[in-house]
Amino acid sequence: MNTIAFVSLYSLLFLLVVGVIVRRRLAEVDVTERSLHPGWWWMWLAAGVLVRLPLLWDAGFHYDTGTYKAWALAASDPADLLGVYEDGVYTDHPPLLMYVLAVVGAIVRALGWQDSAHFVALLKLPALAADAMAALLLVGVLRETLGGRRALALVSLYWLNPALILVGALWGQTDGLLCLLLLAGALAWSRQHMMLAAIAFAAAAAFKPQGALFAAMFVVAAALSMPWRRALSVVAACVLAYAAVVVPFAWERGADWLRSLYTAGPGQADYITVNAYNLWALLGWNWQTEVGRVLGLKLQTIARIDAVLGVAAITVWLGLRLRRVADGAERRALISWAFVVATLAVFLLAAGMRERHVLTLIPFTLLLTPASARLPLMSLWSLAALANIAYVYHHYIDLKSIAPADTAFIRASASLNLLLGALTLWWWLQPDGPRRLCARFDGLRLSALPPPLPRDRWSARHSGAVAGLTLAALLIGLYRVGAMVYPKTGVVGDAFTVEYQYDEPVVAHIALIYAGEKALGETPAKLSLQRYADGEWIDVLPEREFNDFYHLYERKLVHPGASTRYRWRASGDDWRINELALLDLAGRALIPQRVVSTDLTPAEAVRLADETENWKAGRGYLASIYFDEIYHVRSGYEYLHRLPLYDHTHPPMGKWPIMLSIDALGMRPFGWRFVGVLTSAIIVGVLAWGGWLITGSYAGLLLAGGLGLFEFSRFTIGRYGTIDGYLALYLLLAVLLLWKRFGLEARADWRDGWRPGFSLIAAGAFLGAAIGVKWSALYGGLGVFVFFLVSVSSGLLRDGAQRWRRLWPRVAGAGLAFALVPLTVFCLSYIPFLKLMPGSPSLFSADGVREIIKSQQYIYSYHANLTASHPFASAFWTWPINLKPLWIYTGEGQPRTAISILGNPAIWWGGLIALIAAVWRNLRQVHPPELMLILSWASLFLPWALVERAAFNYHYFPSALLLVLLLAHTLLRLSRWPRLRLAPIHAVALAGVLFVWFYPTISGHPAPDAWFKSLRWLPTWWML
Repeated sequence: MNTIAFVSLYSLLFLLVVGVIVRRRLAEVDVTERSLHPGWWWMWLAAGVLVRLPLLWDAGFHYDTGTYKAWALAASDPADLLGVYEDGVYTDHPPLLMYVLAVVGAIVRALGWQDSAHFVALLKLPALAADAMAALLLVGVLRETLGGRRALALVSLYWLNPALILVGALWGQTDGLLCLLLLAGALAWSRQHMMLAAIAFAAAAAFKPQGALFAAMFVVAAALSMPWRRALSVVAACVLAYAAVVVPFAWERGADWLRSLYTAGPGQADYITVNAYNLWALLGWNWQTEVGRVLGLKLQTIARIDAVLGVAAITVWLGLRLRRVADGAERRALISWAFVVATLAVFLLAAGMRERHVLTLIPFTLLLTPASARLPLMSLWSLAALANIAYVYHHYIDLKSIAPADTAFIRASASLNLLLGALTLWWWLQPDGPRRLCARFDGLRLSALPPPLPRDRWSARHSGAVAGLTLAALLIGLYRVGAMVYPKTGVVGDAFTVEYQYDEPVVAHIALIYAGEKALGETPAKLSLQRYADGEWIDVLPEREFNDFYHLYERKLVHPGASTRYRWRASGDDWRINELALLDLAGRALIPQRVVSTDLTPAEAVRLADETENWKAGRGYLASIYFDEIYHVRSGYEYLHRLPLYDHTHPPMGKWPIMLSIDALGMRPFGWRFVGVLTSAIIVGVLAWGGWLITGSYAGLLLAGGLGLFEFSRFTIGRYGTIDGYLALYLLLAVLLLWKRFGLEARADWRDGWRPGFSLIAAGAFLGAAIGVKWSALYGGLGVFVFFLVSVSSGLLRDGAQRWRRLWPRVAGAGLAFALVPLTVFCLSYIPFLKLMPGSPSLFSADGVREIIKSQQYIYSYHANLTASHPFASAFWTWPINLKPLWIYTGEGQPRTAISILGNPAIWWGGLIALIAAVWRNLRQVHPPELMLILSWASLFLPWALVERAAFNYHYFPSALLLVLLLAHTLLRLSRWPRLRLAPIHAVALAGVLFVWFYPTISGHPAPDAWFKSLRWLPTWWML
């Protein structure tokens, strides 16, 4: 999985768990709540397994997983079970890991999976099992004070921890096993089960070099905290347990070999830090060896001494404190604090640390006292560790390189780690300090909102406002949307020569080539232009390819000069030229007196120069297809004229409107773009209606409509002939109709909204239409399915004896509305498609069904195997923050013309803030209007994290429309405070001002270059 996708999805899940715990105060002590139904335990465990399961077969970091594979096979070799440490085999881990890998290797050998992807999955299973066991240990301890439900919620931060999941289930590392051993040892120690603790810490020391540090702390602190005879027995048990693991390998290799496994571990190359973003990384020394000396000692040596002294001091403190403490809970907290602080001392100060070495503190943060420290420290350290580890993994896997030595991100991450280290030490030394600091801000809380006004009834005033907003959007969108004329006549042929003759010499500087349709095939369409002078033909436009469909090519000529004869030469595979024009330096038309050709009839030849109203320079996008119009407009034209399809990588529903628009208004830019503008204007009206639905007020209608009117992406996408506007409209209608069904239509049980009804069936029909435009609408269908499962499961749990009687009408309604109806609409969308097939099979015939299935197979194959990159493709996580616009057109000369797809910053950034605030509010108490929009937004956006192919910011357009509604709802809610009563007006005004300011770059309107430069707010907006 892509690292950024992992971080986005799994950190979002983690933050949601944190939010639930905070809002519902599940981290607070509650000794009265102890019982929890066993089913919840199994569901909880299953949830953690399921979030890891898709990652197990990921190759991980090939260097580490490849090394583990080699060790597993070597350790399980029946001919030499101890041969894993033979000369020539690179091994830098103590023997206990080899025992674990030997088991994996034996299973692999037995099943013959040496070359299977299952080998990697098996390598990752021990870490998964260790995470599960550690989580269960933590729950068992915390339920004593928090109760079962609260303990389960708090330990979810460990079980669903994104840093641990990345390292174990994705990367393929084994740090989770070390965490389990250390946690088991610490818990046994706190209960004074010293022999069990000794075995656990010995195992940790025999598993990884870091484990030896904690084992040493245990031995020294135990010796300081108990009588010497008992301490001696504990030390002996620890040594014997360690020897039992190590001796079979060390017997013939000696003490030097064993010592090398530990001294050649983290700092084997003498780097001051190896991707651990600590004090040394803050100084810019990641992956550095020569960083100076102090008192004649290398700084690496000084760093190790400092870390050892710090750990020694903590160990002595722990041993002396444990001598006076008998209570198990207090002992557990002391041990946990000691391990957390020791981990920080080593990670932040020692030399040779790696990014994963901070993970050992994570389980112990849940055992700290005071209890108020657990959630903040666990959450903050988990996210800090994730940032460090994910950045390194991103470079290893996605960028195929090691992490850099010094970047702004590294310094920021290191600064955060040091600040968190200081916060942790403060909480350790002054347990009440953070609480006292927070108490100073209690008086800054906002007062409660006034109650909302009652819902407005729909009236003529509402209809008039919707119509007015829609008309305004239509008129604004139609301004300079495209030329009303495009040459219609022309010549279709494979090759021809035509000559323009003039009575007086003319000097042509510009050539205009108006291309028409082109037949399918790989043969390029080529054209050249020559002028006649001094008895020879001189190239003024060398032969070039002109392959685009209905495209206006404007080319400057080379070697211009006076001539009375200009000769065009064309070659290709059955393509149409609609017009060939020549202009002088001032852009005036040079209309020939005669057009002659030896390959064309006089009537045919003259058609290349008979529509002189199109002989104008600088028309650009106004008179030409651009960007994805080459696919969608061409498909609409081909559907209309029943020609073979050039592109059928999407279902046909989106081509219908373009086909009908061309049929009604002609094959000209205005004709193929009009329906897109109309659809975009209808979106504004639907947003206004949605604003009334969700807020229940006329002000909400105006606010949502006003914001939609000034949304950049809606405006730009609607003005060029593509299918994304229809997709967004159908999805928006489906969401609002579903919201109307469950949020507005009153019924005794909201789950009965799944019973058949007009709004429900209409929502399903629009979802089917959206899927008929693009398969990506299926993401919305997935969201509906999840919502259905949740509501049905809730009904089964709460309806008691009536559960089955109430279930079947709901299942029947959902099946009708969101299975049968969408499938029917989807199949009906293929009627024009089938008319292009040989024999024009009926939709209801076997041949028709076969062609539809074949089309789905082609669509899937195309998108599944699409590997082409694009300079303006963007990662999904960049879309909500408006980071990378999509540059779809640029003109030549001055004033400059350009078109880019981006969101209105006031709406996209403001909507993102509104989304985060709405999620926070709904974690504690559900607000149906917001929750439905949140879930709809998530279902349309988050699946893009799993898409590997190139994607663009227009894929976010349907989700962005939902942010318009959420922002309107939030602003209207805030306006109930007297001081913010004008917030909605200010928001629309700001969006409108930005619309005017950015108008040249979202519309293609000419503007000075300085104007465009004023729009480059971010470095990634350089193309504006």
